[in-house]
Amino acid sequence: MTIASQAYLEVKDQLTTLLQSEDMSNIELALKIGQNYPEFEEQLDKYRLFYRVALNKMLNTLTPENIYELLQLTELDLQSTGLVKLPAEVAVLKHLTSLNLNENFLSDLPLHIGSLPQLNRLFIAKNELAQLRPAIGQLKSLKVLHLYDNKLQDLPPQLQQCEYLEALSINSNQFGVFPKVVCSLLNLEILYIQHNNLQVLPPEIGELSRLDHLNVGHNQLKQLPKTMGNLQRLGLLDLTHNQLKEFPLPILEMKQIVKLVVANNQLSHIPAEVFDLPHLYQLDVSNNFITQVDFSITTKPPCTESTGVLLAD
Repeated sequence: MTIASQAYLEVKDQLTTLLQSEDMSNIELALKIGQNYPEFEEQLDKYRLFYRVALNKMLNTLTPENIYELLQLTELDLQSTGLVKLPAEVAVLKHLTSLNLNENFLSDLPLHIGSLPQLNRLFIAKNELAQLRPAIGQLKSLKVLHLYDNKLQDLPPQLQQCEYLEALSINSNQFGVFPKVVCSLLNLEILYIQHNNLQVLPPEIGELSRLDHLNVGHNQLKQLPKTMGNLQRLGLLDLTHNQLKEFPLPILEMKQIVKLVVANNQLSHIPAEVFDLPHLYQLDVSNNFITQVDFSITTKPPCTESTGVLLAD
């Protein structure tokens, strides 16, 4: 280690603190002191390049005003920018609430993804993620998480620390087993997990009492757990393209259901109680093997203005 690099290490933390303080005088002081250290100038150059990507502005030199502007960012859209690695400089964006990383080539997320205390929307769809780091649990403010079209097979247990999560999209991945950590996300309202390889849903799914939208289509489900009848707020349930041979009776307990899609299964019978569901507006049972539909005499007949029943395409 050279004398110069040793000297820089002794002041590195202080310079970083000044630079990220969001105080213009401190930022100016950091730039003034830092010009004596080539290593600091190298770090500034990385910030300059990150500034260019984040704000789409070209800079020859980085001014205190530029740094302050960067630190104040609340939304960052890096969709389709060819990223193979998330820049470490993202960690300085303490006010960031929305981060869009969709349609890149990310195979992993670094530890510093957990350094964004105000982040509530994170979009990482259509990447190459094979795992999600435990650091995701540090995003305590997270409400929306899109992870669809990746290569995920499981989710870390630390995800349960994102207790305010309301919407989770993990469709089009490689889940062979339902990630049970999802059942601990008690504020979840929207769950998309279609286009995977699920054969069963865990009984714990019935604990998601706030769930309003659930799409588990394009899997290999043969039945639903009885506990799904506890999903009393569920308004949309999509079970298309599974292996259901009998109509799932827990559905009859879902009194708020508005749209029910059970198309492309192996059903042969639709019970009359389905038509007694008070809010059911759209029912799709097309492309099954239905030989009997027991229409209820207690409600309006199907295909009226209030209820649409699709029996075939």
